[in-house]
Amino acid sequence: VQDLSRLHAACPLEVRDMLSSSVDNIIQQVSGYVQDMRGVNATLAGIAESIAAIDEITAEVGATVGACLAVPAVLVVLCCGAIATTVAIVDKANAHCAERCHRCELPCLGAFCVAPAMLLVSAVAAAELAVGIFSGGFCLEVDETVLRYAEASLGPESDGYALSKYYLAGDGPNP
Repeated sequence: VQDLSRLHAACPLEVRDMLSSSVDNIIQQVSGYVQDMRGVNATLAGIAESIAAIDEITAEVGATVGACLAVPAVLVVLCCGAIATTVAIVDKANAHCAERCHRCELPCLGAFCVAPAMLLVSAVAAAELAVGIFSGGFCLEVDETVLRYAEASLGPESDGYALSKYYLAGDGPNP
């Protein structure tokens, strides 16, 4: 823009008169473009931090979900170990010990080991199914969902929302 402005001072009078309106028009367009790019930079300035925050939250959620999914498997392995230990004690013990343990082994294992493990496995399976159904619902109308989210988080008058609306719905001007 500065180089174009110098044309007014450096050129002869006839050339200045002939190019004045076109140079002024070019200066105005370039200035408008520079201003628009400053607005785009301001809009994009916080995106890196937002992506880093989302990445951190996703890592935490992934670790929590992984731990929750491991609990039923560990519980089932512990139940199998308890059953195997009981069978080994009854099989290797003398007749008196086997008779004492016979009255409580199956009811105790069923009530305090197997039933809670089956209940927890069922609850985790139900939670996984619910997450799958919820995720599938998001994918049914992904464009509309993203537009609603962009409007709520960026604001209905923001350039970010206008850009999302332009590219996803083909509605409005390209900001």
